[in-house]
Amino acid sequence: MSRRLSNIDSSTLDNPSKYYADGFVLLDVKHHSKLISILNNFLTSSEIKENYYWDTSMNSHSLRPDVFSYDDCFLNFLFDNDLPQKLEEHSCKRLTLSHIQVVKTDPGRSYQDWHRDTYQFGTNSWVGNTPPANKIIFYPTLKDPEPRLKIIKSSHRCAMNDPSIEAQLINGFENEILCSNNDQILMFDTSLLHAVIPDANPIGSIRLIYNFITEHQYMKKYSSKDHHKNLHDLYEQRMKENRK
Repeated sequence: MSRRLSNIDSSTLDNPSKYYADGFVLLDVKHHSKLISILNNFLTSSEIKENYYWDTSMNSHSLRPDVFSYDDCFLNFLFDNDLPQKLEEHSCKRLTLSHIQVVKTDPGRSYQDWHRDTYQFGTNSWVGNTPPANKIIFYPTLKDPEPRLKIIKSSHRCAMNDPSIEAQLINGFENEILCSNNDQILMFDTSLLHAVIPDANPIGSIRLIYNFITEHQYMKKYSSKDHHKNLHDLYEQRMKENRK
């Protein structure tokens, strides 16, 4: 039987300590009927607004050219649930929003098996954002909860630069399975080992992903790209209004 990577009882910790210990947290959110309706329509219908399209890679499809301009509900969902403030509280960092994604997947192999979003092997350069980005993911459910993501709790604190040791972590320790839920979001450090679970439902699945990084990372990597800049500026304006 596999072992737990960490036996810390994080339930006794405050929010920042728990987030650092586990690498993730599940937070309750208010039911947002308009958002859920749009996401479910994306999944079950071919209807989409003019000038928007699905960019397909293998068995995954990402909404383009952006998500935030499709409807106000995608940003409202964050602020209606105080998620920027909760992210700041848990991570102890002032982060900015660099990207929003809507990704739907077809049945078949996982479109992203075990990985970290930030990693470095051998003498190769770092891949991904350093320090790692933090993500908020919403997995809506059409009818019944379904498994969506596997994670290895606390693995963000065991980052190795040897892929063979990574394989030992993946194969030797328990993983937790997160299911779709209209009343919760996942917030996590993206250097955590995680894997998308293949869809069993013939209709596939859909997820809404918010990517948060430092302002320095945004200026260095994303500020020259219009769709990132427009989102960043809109988000920062909303943050400024909320802090008044």
